[in-house]
Amino acid sequence: MGLMANWVLCFACVYNGAKSAGKAIWITMPLPYVLLFVLLVKGATLPGAGDGLQFYLWQWRWAAIADGNTWVDAVAQIFFGLSIACGAMPAYASGCSTREKIGRNTWIIGLANSATSLYAGFIIFTFLGHLAREQGTSVADVAQGGWGLAFVVYPTALALFGPGTGQFFAVCFWVMILCLGVDSAFALIEAPICMVCDRFPWCAEHRRLTAAVACLSCFLVGLPMTTEGGYFVIDIMDTYVSRYTLIIAGLCECVFVGHVYGADRLQVHPM
Repeated sequence: MGLMANWVLCFACVYNGAKSAGKAIWITMPLPYVLLFVLLVKGATLPGAGDGLQFYLWQWRWAAIADGNTWVDAVAQIFFGLSIACGAMPAYASGCSTREKIGRNTWIIGLANSATSLYAGFIIFTFLGHLAREQGTSVADVAQGGWGLAFVVYPTALALFGPGTGQFFAVCFWVMILCLGVDSAFALIEAPICMVCDRFPWCAEHRRLTAAVACLSCFLVGLPMTTEGGYFVIDIMDTYVSRYTLIIAGLCECVFVGHVYGADRLQVHPM
C-alpha cells in the first residue's frame, strides 16, 4: 500500500510535466525543511544531545581519508543526492529559458544539497546522543548507516518520548520521509517520460497515459522490494546502482559530452 501511494502521488506530480511538478514542489520541497526544524528543536532539548553533536563535529577519523571506500561513498552520496547521470536535471532544464544562468544554478543546487546534508546531520546526532544516553552506551555504538538509521535508530529514539509526544514526532518524521521519497521519485521518473515524449509525438500528445505507464512500471519493479527478502534486493541495488554504476556513467558523460560531442556546442548563450 505504501509503494502504491508513493507512485500515485508521483503520477499526480508528473502527469502534466513541469507545470504539475512545479506546483507539487511548492509543498514537497519546503515541508521537509519545516519538519526538520521541528525535529531539530526537539532533538536539541533532549538529554544527551550534546554528546551526539560532539561526536558529529569533533570525532574525526583521519585514517578514513586513506580508505578508498570512503571516497566511493562520498562521491556516490553526491551523485545520488543531486541525481547526477540520471537525466533528471537535463529533463527539467529543457523547460528553462535559453537565457537561464546554468553556472549560477549549478552552484546554488550543489551548495544547497551539501548544506542540507550537514543540517540533517545535526538532527540525526542529537537523537543518537539521546538514544546513547538512554541505553547507557556510546554514540558510536548506536550510530548506524543506510536503512538502519531511518527504520531502526529513529523509531527507537522516538519511542522513548512516550505516548502523545512520541506519536507526534513520529508523524513528523514519516511525513518528511514520504515527501523526500516522492520528491526523488518524481524527479527521476520525469527523465524517461521527457525522453519518450520528445522522441515520439504520440506519447507527447498522450502525456498523461505515458506518465501512468511509467509510474505503473516502476510500481511493478518495486514490488519485489516489499517482500520479506526485499531488503537484500534494495541493498544490492543501492550498492551497485547508486554507487559504482552512477559514478561510471557520470564520468563517461563528462568525457563524451565534454570532449567528443563538444561542450561549446551545448553552450550557445554565456552563463
